[in-house]
Amino acid sequence: MLSLLLALIGLVYPFLPFDMDGYRQLIGFPLGAIGMVLGILGVVGLRSAKPLAAVGIGFSCLTLGVSGLFLLNYYVL
Repeated sequence: MLSLLLALIGLVYPFLPFDMDGYRQLIGFPLGAIGMVLGILGVVGLRSAKPLAAVGIGFSCLTLGVSGLFLLNYYVL
């Protein structure tokens, strides 16, 4: 559950309409990485919410990809 929550926050945060002088693009990477680790731990563990952890892993991958595109757009282009 926490992996999905962190991934969704990291996915939505770069699209917010305020700018923090380049820090907005960096927020998604730590949230996506922590969500990925928590999702993997949730899938491997003996818990009953394994499908939710798998969805969290998917959204964490999406968060890392979107954050990478935002960083590429901000720093390179």
